[in-house]
Amino acid sequence: MTTFNPADIAKMSPEQLRAALQSMAEENARIMAERASRISFKVSQKGAISVYGLGRLPVTLYPTGWDMLLGTAATLEVFIDKNRSDAEKQSKLYETLEDEATAKGLKDKAASRYVVEKLLEMKNPYTSAEALKYLT
Repeated sequence: MTTFNPADIAKMSPEQLRAALQSMAEENARIMAERASRISFKVSQKGAISVYGLGRLPVTLYPTGWDMLLGTAATLEVFIDKNRSDAEKQSKLYETLEDEATAKGLKDKAASRYVVEKLLEMKNPYTSAEALKYLT
């Protein structure tokens, strides 16, 4: 981990400061990538099992639910392969709308409301001409 003494920073030239900042940005990106690639598990007080690291939120099921899901792994894999293109388009649309909401300074519930309102305006967001502009 890169650390700098404030007294040393004051003595650095602009080029050295840029290099140090670039080094810290690269280190931060590496750490975030490592953290994002980690998958971890947790058992809740009620006995549910959560999987962290797959996305923004954990995936949580009770053991019987995990048993059922794992029992259909082959079927799920075929389903994912068959529907990957549609899923990626939908994911890209949501991501684009979320980015738009963020660019407008919206957060939390206001951002979610913005995304839902945009999707409702599109009627069928995955086939409408309005949605296609987000997917190109």
